[in-house]
Amino acid sequence: MGRIKSERRWRCKNCAAVSFDHELMTAKSPFEGFALTACPECKCCDVGLELMCDETGCTQEASSGWPTGDSADAWGGYRQTCYQHREVTNVEIRGGEAVPLD
Repeated sequence: MGRIKSERRWRCKNCAAVSFDHELMTAKSPFEGFALTACPECKCCDVGLELMCDETGCTQEASSGWPTGDSADAWGGYRQTCYQHREVTNVEIRGGEAVPLD
């Protein structure tokens, strides 16, 4: 799974159902500035959703993120993984782009 929006997985903190971005329920909030997002299984929106690790087969919460250095890769240029699957990369962001360090 990747960082590309259509492939991001979310776990409901209420019922533990796993959903892709396009499966989440959204509605205009009665408060300005944001939308409400809910689990399609239990319809809960007050407990929240956690982004899951983008490593294939991993079911842990994503807790680390880093630029991959290639915006055309399977992760859209940025990975979000659990601690176990994190990588230390030798890139820095310059002008909005990940540039490999020498």
